[in-house]
Amino acid sequence: MADGHEVPPVEDPLEGEYRFVLPQGTGAGRLVSPARASPAPRDTRRLGVAVIRLELDGVTVSLEGGEIGRGLHPVEGDQKMRWRWTDGGAWLVLPHSSSARRLVVTTTDWHKNLRV
Repeated sequence: MADGHEVPPVEDPLEGEYRFVLPQGTGAGRLVSPARASPAPRDTRRLGVAVIRLELDGVTVSLEGGEIGRGLHPVEGDQKMRWRWTDGGAWLVLPHSSSARRLVVTTTDWHKNLRV
């Protein structure tokens, strides 16, 4: 979602990589996905998707950076990979741009293991 309008991926995702073209003037954007209960018994969070990479106009956006807004749980990870779960409605706080921009969001397939 950008400025209250749905922005679908420009093509079917390949290996969890979603590519979007954000319209000119877009600021904050929202990653919307279904949210479900964690399969871990002590984890009470509602989880959407696990984001492992963000890229804006070819530049990697840190999962811990200022562009990350509400709706993303704290960063998790191990020696091989870092990720952040969304809560189903995560905000990215992007600077306004006078031109269209490309956003790439790479997720895992872990959401398939969540409880309904």
